[in-house]
Amino acid sequence: MRWLYVIEFFSALYFMIPVWVSMELTYISLSQLTIIEIIIFGSQLVLELPTGAFADLLGKRLTVFLGNLITAVSMVVFGLAHSFEGFVAAALLIGLGSALTSGAKEALLYDTLKQVGKEDSFDEVSSKQNVVFQSGMAAATLLGGMLWSINYFYPALFTGIFVLVAAAVTLLVTEPDVDSEVFTLSNYIKQTKQGFKEVFRTSYSTTLSFFYAVVGAITFSASVVFSKIVFVEMMYSESQMGVYFAVV
Repeated sequence: MRWLYVIEFFSALYFMIPVWVSMELTYISLSQLTIIEIIIFGSQLVLELPTGAFADLLGKRLTVFLGNLITAVSMVVFGLAHSFEGFVAAALLIGLGSALTSGAKEALLYDTLKQVGKEDSFDEVSSKQNVVFQSGMAAATLLGGMLWSINYFYPALFTGIFVLVAAAVTLLVTEPDVDSEVFTLSNYIKQTKQGFKEVFRTSYSTTLSFFYAVVGAITFSASVVFSKIVFVEMMYSESQMGVYFAVV
């Protein structure tokens, strides 16, 4: 179990957070940067289904390992990219890496707890993991701007190195024998239909669901993408952005 906390910490060390916009705008336009972000989130969305099947067929531990490994490679590719095509390649790798780890880490934790009869503690352990993740991300964000001031490539390089460490540590985790949810296409379709039924079950649930969807989309885009662009346009230094976003 302790290895899951270690994985969470090292996979959170994204030194790129305060500087990725500056890195991209060094070589591509703002409109191209927007396309790169669409490719990242679009590829992750498209790959969620096949990577979910992959996790059930070959194991969640291997899936998390490959996800972190591909993410580590994507960071190096991103750091070395000097053209729009190079950033597109990095974006596709980022999307694939995120899709592989998305859901697989939570499933690995739940099945590990279930195997020892402690699945009721999932929320508690998951909350602790989140604290570890946020702490690592805050520290990496603070240091990311400083690394940029030393060398353009360092934030990407160090992010790749530490995510690679997370991948290596994943191999120390024992794959649980239990499987709480076996992936099948029919189950996926059934769950999706049930989800839509719940959304449209009453006028209140429909209104509330759309409200949260719109608010979530706006705030996510603002915090993850637009805020960084605004700070760059306002001529804040990367070190200043590192401090600000680390506090946030």
